[in-house]
Amino acid sequence: MSQYRVIPEMQVFDVREGLELRKLEHHDHGEKHADEMDPHVWTSPVMVKQILTQLFNILTDRLPQHKDYFAKNLDTYSSQLDELDQQILDLSLIHI
Repeated sequence: MSQYRVIPEMQVFDVREGLELRKLEHHDHGEKHADEMDPHVWTSPVMVKQILTQLFNILTDRLPQHKDYFAKNLDTYSSQLDELDQQILDLSLIHI
C-alpha cells in the first residue's frame, strides 16, 4: 500500500519549465547519471526566484482575489533571496 494519500482534485505543476538546468556533475556513489539534468534547483537563489514567479502566476490565475497577498509575499521572499545570493557571492569571493 502506498504511503501517500490520493487527493483526486489536487493539481501538480512542474515549475521547472523555463529553467536552464545544468547537467548533473559526476559524483561517485555507485549511480550513473550520464546526460541527466541536475534536479537540485532549490539550491540556487536565482532559480528559486524564477520558480516563485511561476508559482505567483499559477496562484493568481486560480485565485485572483488574493493577487495582492501573493505579490507581497513574492516581493518579500525575492528580497530575501537576493540577500542570500549576495551572501553566497561574497563568501565565494573570500575563498578565491
